[in-house]
Amino acid sequence: MTSASTIIADVRSPIPPFLQNGGECGALLREIDWHHHPLGPPDKWPRQLQTIVSIILGSRQPMYVCWGPDDHTIYNDDYAALCGDRHPKGMATPFAKIWFDIMHLIRDMIAQVKAGKSVHVDQLEVLMHRKG
Repeated sequence: MTSASTIIADVRSPIPPFLQNGGECGALLREIDWHHHPLGPPDKWPRQLQTIVSIILGSRQPMYVCWGPDDHTIYNDDYAALCGDRHPKGMATPFAKIWFDIMHLIRDMIAQVKAGKSVHVDQLEVLMHRKG
């Protein structure tokens, strides 16, 4: 006879090593139902994405990555602080949806990066709503 806990253990996917840490954002990433997300299950992500997410979650520097055709954004705890009220709902959300109020200022830079060009900005003044 199989117990309920055995059945649950058999159904749940193990947490991939690159998502086992990462503070609050790592915990948030582990809670997402990735089977119904456009990026799919993390254990099926390209090695490059798994590596960069591991680096981001392990860093104390605010960091994020945008991935996929809709630029779903994965970030760390220090970047979450910059998001203000946009966190936690911004996790794994398209970048343009999170930062809708500044897209008109950065859209061209994003397009250059996607075209494989390096972009550097010494100063960029933006007005964004972070905490109300």
